[in-house]
Amino acid sequence: MKNHWDSFNKLDKFYDVDSLRLIRKFIIENAISVFEGACGNGYLIYSLRKDGYKGKYLGSDFSDGMLKNSKENNPDEDFVEIDLTQKINLSDNSFDVTVVDDGIYYILDYQPVIEELKRITKKYIILTYESDFYDGKDDFVIPGGTSYKYNKDKFYNFVDNIGLKIIKHSLMNEVDTNNLKTYQKVIVILEKIWP
Repeated sequence: MKNHWDSFNKLDKFYDVDSLRLIRKFIIENAISVFEGACGNGYLIYSLRKDGYKGKYLGSDFSDGMLKNSKENNPDEDFVEIDLTQKINLSDNSFDVTVVDDGIYYILDYQPVIEELKRITKKYIILTYESDFYDGKDDFVIPGGTSYKYNKDKFYNFVDNIGLKIIKHSLMNEVDTNNLKTYQKVIVILEKIWP
């Protein structure tokens, strides 16, 4: 899958959608430090700095091409190669907010990933998905793709059982400006209740 993402590293324009504006507003109001997993082309930190965010930032991706592109777009920022399905080499409670925008739903076994994100996060985890949870029995692969849909009750019970509280679950309609397709995007904000 890593080679698949390397082929997307030449994005020629940034995009600005409602979900990213909501994420930026939340970060500016709640964070001195941000860790971004699956940072892609580095748009989040690019737009945060344009919005006046002065806090600490560390971006990560497992794609060499995406990291190269992120660094070219944001030469003053720090980016590291991290595979979110592996143990993250960062200290406990390193960042106020952790963001994974459009990255987690490519991982079927999301529970260990979220547990590891919780470990490195002090306060909040923000996750986004390109489609909402569903009420079926099991998580499954979306037909024709490499992404997964998660069972809503299973996800909610899991995050509750590991000491996270869902403080926001929003379904937004977005327009992909690269191909002008409309899609639904979910934003889930989790608050860390206990270590």
